Amino acid sequence: MRKTFTDQGLEERFQKDGYVEVPFLTSKEVEMLKTYYFDSLNESGGRLGPEDEKHQSNQEITYDFTFIDKNSDYKQQVFDMITNAFMKRVDDYLFDYKPIIANFIRKKEDGGEVPLHQNWAFADEHKCATVSIWCPLVDSNKENGTLEVVPGSHKRYGEVRGPMIKSELAGI
Repeated sequence: MRKTFTDQGLEERFQKDGYVEVPFLTSKEVEMLKTYYFDSLNESGGRLGPEDEKHQSNQEITYDFTFIDKNSDYKQQVFDMITNAFMKRVDDYLFDYKPIIANFIRKKEDGGEVPLHQNWAFADEHKCATVSIWCPLVDSNKENGTLEVVPGSHKRYGEVRGPMIKSELAGI
C-alpha cells in the first residue's frame, strides 16, 4: 500500500487506528478562515438537497456542506481558500497528497448532528488511503458537536461509500 504520512510514527498510528491528531492551524489562521467564511456566506447559493436530485427523503438535514452549494463559483472560492490555507501543513504531514474536496460545514445551533458515518471512498483503498482533515473553527466539545472516532473502525466497514449508498453503520 502507498505510504500516507511522511513521519513513520504517524503512519503506524494511522494504519492501526485510522486517524491521528496533529497540530495544524495557528489561531491566526483559524481566525482568517472564520472571517472568510462569514464574509463570503452571502455568496452561497444554498445547499443542494435531496429534492434537487429528485430523491424522496424524510430525513432532516441539520447541517450545510459548502461543497454541495448550488453556486459553483462559491464552491470553487471556498475550495481555493481552504486548500491554500492548508497546503503548507498538508505537505509537512502527508506524502504527495492532493486535495479533492475542501469545504466548510455549518451545523444548526440547536441540534446539527452529523450522523455516524465513514467518509466517502474516493480511491481504491487497497492501494492507498484517503485522508480527511477535520479542523474546527470554533471550540468544540460534546455539547456543541465534537468529532468522535472509533479507533480501528476504518478496517471494519464498507469499501464502497458515497451518496445514495446505504451505510453499514445505519442503525448503530
